[in-house]
Amino acid sequence: MNTIFRTAAALAILSPGLALASVLTISPGAQEIEGVKVSESAKLKMTERNYALKVVGAGLRYKKVALFKAKVYVGELMMDAPEKFQKTKEGALGSLAAQKAVAVRMTFLRDVDGEKISSSFKDALKENSISLDSAHVKAFLDAVKTGGEVKEKTTLVVLGEKLPSGKEAVSFENSEGKLSTVVGEPGLIREVFSIWLGKIDDSGLEHLRDGFLGVKD
Repeated sequence: MNTIFRTAAALAILSPGLALASVLTISPGAQEIEGVKVSESAKLKMTERNYALKVVGAGLRYKKVALFKAKVYVGELMMDAPEKFQKTKEGALGSLAAQKAVAVRMTFLRDVDGEKISSSFKDALKENSISLDSAHVKAFLDAVKTGGEVKEKTTLVVLGEKLPSGKEAVSFENSEGKLSTVVGEPGLIREVFSIWLGKIDDSGLEHLRDGFLGVKD
C-alpha cells in the first residue's frame, strides 16, 4: 500500500485556510458527555462530493496517569451507512468496508500539543501491526504532529473517504480548519481507523471504543 499523492512530501494539503464548518456541518443532538453536546448527524463536503453522516456512537477518551484518569477528549464516530456498521469489537473495524465515508470528531477537554496526539496515534497503530514506515502512514502522522496545539473546547477531525477512482483517502483537519489528505489503495481507511476500532491496549481508548459501540459501563 504505497500509492499516495505524488508530491515531494507524499502529502496533499487541501484548502489550507478552510474553515471546519465548510467540511463538516454539525447537527447537535440531545446527548451530552463531559459538558460536550454530542452531534446527531453531520453533512460532509469534500471537493465536489457530499455525504450525510450519522453519529453511531460517542464516548470519553481518557489517559490513565498514575492513579488518575485525565480526561482528554470526547469522540464521536460518524458514517454514511450506519445500518451497515457492526457494533461489536470483532466486527466494527471490518464493517467500515461497507462505508463510503466515515469520520471521528474529537472535542478536547484540555490543551494537548500535536506531537503528543501523533505519538498516541502511533502507539495505537503499532498495536495493530500497522507499518509506521509506509509513506501514507508517515504523512498522516506528520500532519497530526505539525497540526499544532489543540486548545480546550476545540476539535480535530479524521475523515475516511472512498474515492470514485477506487482509491481511499484519509484526511486530517486540525483545530484551525487546515485540511491534509493522504490517498492510498483500498485498506488505508481500515489502517488509520484501527486507532479507535482495532486492537486496543489502553484502558482510556478502550473506554472510548465502548462508547462508539454502545457498550455500557
